[in-house]
Amino acid sequence: MLQKKFIMLVLLLILLITQVFADVPPIRTHRPDVPYFLAPMYFQTVLMMVFPSEISGMVIDSYSDLIWNPAFIVRQSQKSVYLDFNAQNNSSYFSVPDFTQYSNYYNSYTDAMVQPRWYTQTSLNTIKTTPIYNFAVILPLSSKITVSLMNRSIFDYGPYRSAYDWRNFDQALPIGMGKTDVQRLDIDENQQTVFGTQSEIMLGYNISEKVDLGFRFGHYSYNRDGNLFDSKLGVYPHSSFDNLNDESFDIAGHHIELGVGLIYHIKDETHLGFYGGLTKGKSTEDTFSKDSSDTWYERDTNKNYYSDYQYSLESRESYSGDGTRQNIALTFEQDISTKLKLRSFLSYNWSNIDTAGSSTSANSTSEDRAYDYYYAYNKHFRRKESQGNRESGLSGSGENRTNHWNWFASLSYVPKINWTLFGGVQIQKFSVKQEFEEKSDYIMNSQTEYSIFLPSTEQYLNSYEKIYSFDANFDRWFVFLPVGIKVNIKKCFFVILGTDIRFTLIDQNTFGKVLYPSRITRKWLNGFMIVNDIETDRQEEYRSSPAKKFNQSLGHRFGIVYEHSSGLKLFIISFSNILNTANWACGFEFNW
Repeated sequence: MLQKKFIMLVLLLILLITQVFADVPPIRTHRPDVPYFLAPMYFQTVLMMVFPSEISGMVIDSYSDLIWNPAFIVRQSQKSVYLDFNAQNNSSYFSVPDFTQYSNYYNSYTDAMVQPRWYTQTSLNTIKTTPIYNFAVILPLSSKITVSLMNRSIFDYGPYRSAYDWRNFDQALPIGMGKTDVQRLDIDENQQTVFGTQSEIMLGYNISEKVDLGFRFGHYSYNRDGNLFDSKLGVYPHSSFDNLNDESFDIAGHHIELGVGLIYHIKDETHLGFYGGLTKGKSTEDTFSKDSSDTWYERDTNKNYYSDYQYSLESRESYSGDGTRQNIALTFEQDISTKLKLRSFLSYNWSNIDTAGSSTSANSTSEDRAYDYYYAYNKHFRRKESQGNRESGLSGSGENRTNHWNWFASLSYVPKINWTLFGGVQIQKFSVKQEFEEKSDYIMNSQTEYSIFLPSTEQYLNSYEKIYSFDANFDRWFVFLPVGIKVNIKKCFFVILGTDIRFTLIDQNTFGKVLYPSRITRKWLNGFMIVNDIETDRQEEYRSSPAKKFNQSLGHRFGIVYEHSSGLKLFIISFSNILNTANWACGFEFNW
């Protein structure tokens, strides 16, 4: 199943990428935020989760072996049911991390995108987007046919934004008593939900004594939507306001996986396997936000002092991803003796995701107010009238290409039925290449007129077109050396102990190139133009090649297994501090 260690790796990659973007401007076009997109289930039991996800395949396991080849299911002679509640919040060990700046594209102000006020005052609330359970069943239907079903679901709901930060105005006042007219009306809605499900069906068929065949069909669907609606209306003797804050988003995705595997029994003790699979899917992400208000105020003791303010900020964004992922795997097993088994697996998967997106935003404001203006240490009465308009648009497209090689060899030693020893070596190489191009335009104009005291007018116009290309390359080399032992300590109780060392080398670089075909800045004062700057075909380039990063770490593992003679198995593992019960997870399996 999908494991926690790889989520930590994805987070590390995002942090590293964020450092790169300190030098190279980010792009706003991004792949829709759909977790597990194009990632197969890669089912792992809690027993296997005692060790890192890379341990899959190094030791024989009824469920995790199906990651490599569904034809392994033919070996299962007993019916088996498994269930856990994903206490580890695990993620796919095979899944491709997003080499994307989704987490910080909102921080790109280079295109002057209009954003509602709460964008800078609060952040989106997180909700759980990992499976809440993992369920699997293996059923031998006959001596030649075996089927398996695996399923997991994502579900959670909660507030879209923080409970109070997005409420930009004062707290609600009494709206009147009895049959009196309503003076204040507040309507607040703040909710988001997520639901997703992923299933795999596998069928194994024993063609002959020499050949086993396996088929895989997988389906995944995901939907997350949220809405924020904050409407406030108030009417008072010397003031009034009418505010509307509205935001919504909808993120959805799905994919289908097909695969076929074959295992050829060269001899009773020698087995060779091949697997090929294809995954295709689409994802979308749409957001809309609007922040508008109309406020009026006058001084109750002198109505010559007043302010009338109107504004409207609106933005729309839409992104889509269309991708495929192919993978092949070779498996080799050799029984060196009745007590010693060799396994060596090799896999290669590659993916390509085409991404496209667009965004538009607009801001129109007007202001009319009278106030005290201090000039030469003297107070004067002054009036200000202003109007402004700002618009921006962007369209972008690009692709992410990934390549992932994974090879391992392991030895399992089983001298007695009540204990097992294994060790091995694993080498991986993971590469990502990202290429994007964006085109954007921006225009802003404003006019301000001062009257009564020191009358004057000011007017501004700024506009530009922009073409931005972005390239990024990422390579990671990974070496993993595990050793583990399973020992029967008392009756049905087993203890699993292990240690592993890993080495990681990361190399990455990014490149950005900007072209401004037209850039105009104009300024008028009292009707006379005082600034008229026009630039054409202005180019900028950015490069970032940080030092390679090398890391090594040492891990220690611990787990408990209870195996009853009835076929019931209970797995208990601990992460990090074993004295903290919150770091413990349980899984159940029953064979009959």
